Amino acid sequence: MRDRFRVLGLAALLVLPPIAQAADEPARAPRETDLTLGAIQRSLKAGMSTSEVLEAAGSPNLVTRGRNGRESWVYDRFATETSEQGFHIGGGGTGAGGSFLGALGVGGGRKKSTTTQRTLMLMVTFGPDGTVESFTYRVSRF
Repeated sequence: MRDRFRVLGLAALLVLPPIAQAADEPARAPRETDLTLGAIQRSLKAGMSTSEVLEAAGSPNLVTRGRNGRESWVYDRFATETSEQGFHIGGGGTGAGGSFLGALGVGGGRKKSTTTQRTLMLMVTFGPDGTVESFTYRVSRF
């Protein structure tokens, strides 16, 4: 009986700390180079130079020059976010699936996974003097 409690205690030490550590970890802060709607609204202004736009938004995906000679920069960004919910640990010595942890009565539940796509398209138009004349953006989430 005493050996059984030692084995269960060892199994708990192997399984529970990684779960507790994952719950205590702070969410990853966005990198400064990530282009978001908030970053656009906060940092882009008419009259900015090309170097200021590069510092605020990074390198564009596409650079075009219209018939009127004005240069436009297009940024196209997307992100995939996945979240999982529903993991649980059960016990009681019933065994599950013939695994080592199952034989100890440690089992897991199903995870529900949700995936979300976010897109951001930004178009910056520069005037003849090389400063921002206007910018437009479109954000979607699905």
